[in-house]
Amino acid sequence: MGFIPANPDGDITPLQHVLGGRNKQPKENSQFTSFAPEGGQGKIYGEQEIKLDYQRLQADIDSGKVKGVEIWPPERVQESIQGEIDKVAGKQVEVTLPHDASPQEVQQFAEDLGLSKSKAEKLIPRIQALLNTQRDSEWLVSGIVPKEYITGPYPTARP
Repeated sequence: MGFIPANPDGDITPLQHVLGGRNKQPKENSQFTSFAPEGGQGKIYGEQEIKLDYQRLQADIDSGKVKGVEIWPPERVQESIQGEIDKVAGKQVEVTLPHDASPQEVQQFAEDLGLSKSKAEKLIPRIQALLNTQRDSEWLVSGIVPKEYITGPYPTARP
């Protein structure tokens, strides 16, 4: 079967996908699936995991063998979310918080930017999403991944 996202034809942003726990509707329409390479720092969900041969998949995407699939490494995911932060703020914002910043620290950071209250409130979930993706080194894959790039499921390896 392969890796099938909630909606292969979805068109949500990486930010909407990452914030999916806060708003189920975009997540249910997501063309993305989150993953972390083996040995990565990704958050563990569930009792089973699968392995995605993302390096071979990327090579086959690049060669044209696989179409309609796109891999978003952490840097690209973070750049996209950073772009949304900057857009709301109307300026470039350097998020200097630690990845494990508390909600209160994130709120204070947003308020200290000197923006309107409504802009600061819009920034809070975006900043938290950026911090979470930095912490987890979150990767996204868009589209349906053919089964030959997937192995498993296996019992989840717990630290």
